[in-house]
Amino acid sequence: MILQLKVSLKGATPPVWRRFLVGGEMTFHQLHEILQVAFDWLDFNLHSFDIHQTRKKRLTNPITIGLTDHDDPKDYDYDESIEKIGDWLVMEKDRSVYTYNFFEFWELEILTEKVLPAEEQNLYPYCVKAVRVAPGDISKDSFEKVEEADSKVLTQELNDALQSFLKKVEA
Repeated sequence: MILQLKVSLKGATPPVWRRFLVGGEMTFHQLHEILQVAFDWLDFNLHSFDIHQTRKKRLTNPITIGLTDHDDPKDYDYDESIEKIGDWLVMEKDRSVYTYNFFEFWELEILTEKVLPAEEQNLYPYCVKAVRVAPGDISKDSFEKVEEADSKVLTQELNDALQSFLKKVEA
C-alpha cells in the first residue's frame, strides 16, 4: 500500500507544503527522518506525532507516537520506531500533526490524500510536489521569511536529497 500524504507547515503564509508517496510499511521514525530532509531541518530537537483522525474516526484525545528510547515511555502512547504509518494513516482524510522542537513548536499537518497500490518500478518515498522553501528550524523568527522557489526545481532537489538519504540508510 502506498499513501499519498500532503504535509503542510501550519501557520505559514504563504503556504509551505510537500506532497509525498510513501510505503505503508514505513515507521513513524522513518517518516520523521524524511520530514527533516523535506523541510531542510537539522534534527536537533525532540518531536512527536499526534494522531487526530484514523480510519475516518476523529479522536477526541489524540494518540501520541514518539521517541521512547530518549524519553520517558510514559510520555507517549506508542513507540515511533515500531509503529507503521500504514496502521494509522490508512484512509483518505486521516490526519496527524508532527510537532518538532517543543520550545518553538513547529507543526506539520499530515493529511492522507489517497491510498494507492504500489508500483514496483517506483522508488518510495517520492516527492510529487514541493511548494516554497521551508524556513529554517532554529527560530520561528525565520517563519516570516518564506521564500518563493520554482516548484519543479524544489521538487527535483528534494527527490535528489531523499535518494541520497535512502542510500545512506541502506548502507
